[in-house]
Amino acid sequence: MENMPEEILERILSHLSPYDDMQSAAQVCVQWSRLIYGIRCQRWRRFYKQIVNAYPRVTTLSVAKDKSDGVSQHFKQRIRSNIVRPIDIARNRHKNSACYHKDSVYIFGGISMSNQTAFNDLHRFDLRHRRWSNSTIITKGTKPLPRGSASMIRYDDKFLLFGGYCPSTYRHAHNYASDRYQFYNDLFSFDPITSTWTEIKTTNSKIPEERASHSAIKQGQYMIIFGGISKRTSFNDVWILDLISHTWQQLEIDGVKPAPRGGHSQIIVDQERSVIIGGQKRTGESFEALTDIWQLNIKLRRWQQIKVINENWTAPDIWCHPAIKINNYAVIFSNLISTLTSRHNTVNTFDFDVTLNSITNLHMFILDFSNLQSETLTFEVTWRQPVALPVTSNKAHCSVLCRSEIFLFSSSNDGTLYIIS
Repeated sequence: MENMPEEILERILSHLSPYDDMQSAAQVCVQWSRLIYGIRCQRWRRFYKQIVNAYPRVTTLSVAKDKSDGVSQHFKQRIRSNIVRPIDIARNRHKNSACYHKDSVYIFGGISMSNQTAFNDLHRFDLRHRRWSNSTIITKGTKPLPRGSASMIRYDDKFLLFGGYCPSTYRHAHNYASDRYQFYNDLFSFDPITSTWTEIKTTNSKIPEERASHSAIKQGQYMIIFGGISKRTSFNDVWILDLISHTWQQLEIDGVKPAPRGGHSQIIVDQERSVIIGGQKRTGESFEALTDIWQLNIKLRRWQQIKVINENWTAPDIWCHPAIKINNYAVIFSNLISTLTSRHNTVNTFDFDVTLNSITNLHMFILDFSNLQSETLTFEVTWRQPVALPVTSNKAHCSVLCRSEIFLFSSSNDGTLYIIS
């Protein structure tokens, strides 16, 4: 292959999987490394352009028959459909935690949509071969208790799991609906190389209160969490975990602050700033949907509410659909009409669980925060026809950015997967 024209070699290399195959090929020689770098850049630019222009390509991976038959011919041209069979136990649940590592997406736990059972199993989806691992991953060490709505981030080659909640098995004996749930503030590390769970004992006594539906991001050697929901209350506090010394520190912030909330998204802007998008506020036994946007400056210890333009295009249910950062945009896959509109944006605890179980068509909404440097935030939310999603999704699905494609696990009864690129 030494005398092969670069154009032909580049074309051959472009057919490799963007995961381990390309990684291995890039180590062959300097020329291959340079060509693969160019291929990856080209793929990202194409992906970025298609997302920003609201015209992505969607691959539907379903356990059932190919359901694209009912989709219009216009969308059939942009669909590639394959049939895979995820593990039965991973289906019919939501509020999972997910992380991307090398050529795989790992999904932890979640809550059953049918009987509110919590899980602490771990499943792996092979992005290279587009299939699930044959069984639940057998792990070693101290496993977290079953839970949903926990945060899970990646640092180095490990995952860090914090918080979450579990519906009580004796919930009918409680006087309040919120007493049916057990909330956690424990911390676990998972090593995907050795398949080992390790419970992390922090070295200081002051730690965050038990919570779920909070947000967590990694900035440098720190994990930063904000907000969350617990029994009959919500939080708007900020905690920083040193990933090296395993010590917690609460960030004391004066001045205006966002309302307490959970179910929001937190997007990294740079090494000093992040953005909080939407969420829900819990007061007693009721929830209130929020659509406001705030900027947190860690260095200055300051909150600033961001002006929202085109509020009428806001993604309706940000509180139960995660946002994904793509350069200076946040992408949210949400239903078109708010679930809470008919109830004046509030819902009680019982209806909250039922609402999350509802199945709906997803639309893609885009939040442009490229103007954040000038202290303004343009909220450009673009409604479009369902992007080749013939099988609709429940709320509280998990979605992860993996190189130049988005992995979305609908967690519905048929366990449909979507690869958006």
